Amino acid sequence: MSEAPPPYQSGPGGSIHERIAAAAPQNASLLSTLSNTDYAPSALKEHNSYIADLNKDLSTTAKQIASLESKVKKEYKEHEAYRDSKFKKFAHGLGGSKGKEKFAAKADKEEREFIEAWQAEREAKEKQKTLQERLNEANQSKAQLEADTKRHEQAQKELDALYNSIFAGPTPEFPEEDQKEYTLNQQRDAFTQAQSRANAEHHAVENLQGATRAMRQALASLDEARSHSTMDMFGGGTLSDMMERNALSAAASAVQQVRWQVDSARKVSSQVQDVGPMDIAQGNFLGDVLFDNIFSDMAMHDKIKDSQAQVQRASQRLGQELERARGREGDLAKGYNAAKMRLEEARRGLQDERASAFQRVGGR
Repeated sequence: MSEAPPPYQSGPGGSIHERIAAAAPQNASLLSTLSNTDYAPSALKEHNSYIADLNKDLSTTAKQIASLESKVKKEYKEHEAYRDSKFKKFAHGLGGSKGKEKFAAKADKEEREFIEAWQAEREAKEKQKTLQERLNEANQSKAQLEADTKRHEQAQKELDALYNSIFAGPTPEFPEEDQKEYTLNQQRDAFTQAQSRANAEHHAVENLQGATRAMRQALASLDEARSHSTMDMFGGGTLSDMMERNALSAAASAVQQVRWQVDSARKVSSQVQDVGPMDIAQGNFLGDVLFDNIFSDMAMHDKIKDSQAQVQRASQRLGQELERARGREGDLAKGYNAAKMRLEEARRGLQDERASAFQRVGGR
């Protein structure tokens, strides 16, 4: 990096021509710094807002996890206590058919409440992990934005002081300089708006890409669940039941990630559409293990196929949304680059006009 010229010092001595000549190197250096850091102030503002949203989501998620952990412990104790206290009577057939039915209903309810709480806790922890990863990445890139913003603000301050020392007060003799300065301000506003739109769509694409990765996991887990379900229909037994349920649980967690990522994309880009329903089939301990038969196995297999078809349709819509968002991102990036070029042209135009004014005042 070349050494910056010494600051221009205004003073009572010297002609206007001499003062302009003395200010020229500093003027060129400051304009170069501004051009290189134009992106930083608005980008930092949006970045800080993004970090604030992440911290808010993390705080909310942490509270949810704490509440869910307590609920999971409570539901599991109730489920375990009922199972242990009643199972022997049930196993020996005491109480007759009505007692058996009553036990089945109660056990199913206790298990369902426990699994629902456990599933919600698992999904919340996955969300927390993703949020923390994004926050870490955002904090790493924040330092450079802060440094460039500081350089930009300092350069702008020094340039304003330099020009004020030469163009202080009304300048009716330089109407073109006033007009070009007005144009520069307009182009700066347009650049900031273009950058904001481009950044928003870029964040939408990132979220949809994350949703796509989670969608692949969901489809893979559903494939696994369907495979275990097929084995179960042909006598796979309890092991196939348990592996099927585990795969379905993993699919439900992945689908929840898809929903969250798509919702995040829709928050920053109003043009992103929902991808539709993604309901994951869920079994239960009593139906899959205690009352297992070919009919229940076939019914569960059909539910898994329905879930698979539904998620595949959502996956296709997600792919379309990602493709459209990438197209918008590309168009907005072009708009951003065009706005930056117009801003730079306006800055050069003002610089040239002031250089011309310097020459006219200097008698050249």
